Amino acid sequence: TSVRIASLSPSSVTLTAGGAPETIAVALARTNFIGSATLAVDAPAGVTATFSQPGTSNSGSVTLRASSTATPVTNLPVTLTVSGSGVASGTATFNLTTNTTGIVLGFVGESAISLTAGGAPQTLTLSVSRINYSGNVTLGVGALPPGVTATITQPGSGNSGAIALQASSAATFANRLITVTAGGAGIATVSTSFQLVVTVSRFVISGLSTNSVVLTAGGGPQTIGVTLSRTGFAGSVNLDISGLPTGVTASFSQPGTGSTGSVTLQDSSTAVAPRDLDINITARSAADE
Repeated sequence: TSVRIASLSPSSVTLTAGGAPETIAVALARTNFIGSATLAVDAPAGVTATFSQPGTSNSGSVTLRASSTATPVTNLPVTLTVSGSGVASGTATFNLTTNTTGIVLGFVGESAISLTAGGAPQTLTLSVSRINYSGNVTLGVGALPPGVTATITQPGSGNSGAIALQASSAATFANRLITVTAGGAGIATVSTSFQLVVTVSRFVISGLSTNSVVLTAGGGPQTIGVTLSRTGFAGSVNLDISGLPTGVTASFSQPGTGSTGSVTLQDSSTAVAPRDLDINITARSAADE
């Protein structure tokens, strides 16, 4: 019977003294052992460890943080141990680097963005906390969904930056975690992430008050009520009509930003309208006209 450490992810960690913690995921392999397993680590001075213990499962984690007084080390081999009652302990090694200069990246306010395809941009503001470092800081953004673009205001030598995100009208639905990185000359690159949701705005004609209109040459007008259904779209909508025969005119009560409108048809006294003619009513964004 045995329990051992099958893998560590990542297998090397870089900490900044007084900065953000880093977590290592631990996968275990068991042979005829179903008891509780416990992790322990031989961390250097100034580095503290907190654990998500595996217990009777096959996975756990260790989170490491370097205090502001931690001693700098580079690729120091650190031993992680797993133990259980009645079985020999298993070990694995990871490399630890501790820097005394660096930056910590965080969000000012919300760490999630919701965009509407074709809609207005939204901005994330990021804070840069500096630890014995006064150089320029540059932000970067990971892979974005198709149709989404980012405009970055770099922190430079300051303590904050911003990322403005916008989804084009061609963007499709997305819900994913996006990585933001920050780095500078001579310091380790740090990262954080935010949740990005892209919704597709649209509108459709969901109903007509009648699907058949009979006009009499020289007679009175006939009105068709039009109902719209909107999904994430609050802009102005205009109606249009096509396929009318000569002598038949249309006037509109446009929906605008509402959900109802109408088309009024009238036949002139000289019109000769074909019978059973198919007429198309369409709706489009006023911004596209």
